Amino acid sequence: MTDRRSTTPAGRIGSALFVPGDDERKLAKAIGAGAALVIADEDGLRRECELARSLGFGGKACIHPRQVPVVERAFAPAPAELEWARRVVDAYEAARRTGAGVVRVDGAMVDLPVYERALDIAGDERAR
Repeated sequence: MTDRRSTTPAGRIGSALFVPGDDERKLAKAIGAGAALVIADEDGLRRECELARSLGFGGKACIHPRQVPVVERAFAPAPAELEWARRVVDAYEAARRTGAGVVRVDGAMVDLPVYERALDIAGDERAR
């Protein structure tokens, strides 16, 4: 069996991360989703944030104000994501005004969960 530690993006996640059935606590611990304890390692913090975001996490705990800008940048939506979110919100809301519950945006189906995700990305106050 291959040790996945050397093949993961962060290079230090154990293979337990990839075992179905692991609970969220183990997953968060494995990717370093808790607070980053080394304040001066901004590159390491950025890499941890990028990995966490790629796995669906929406943020990371900070223990020092110096870490906040790094975490904010890593978890901020890219301009293309913001544009997509605005198109989805506009199209879905227009469809709802006509009584429709589903609309197509960029060739993909948009329903309530996709709309809510777009609200989250756009930072809309109506987001859950």
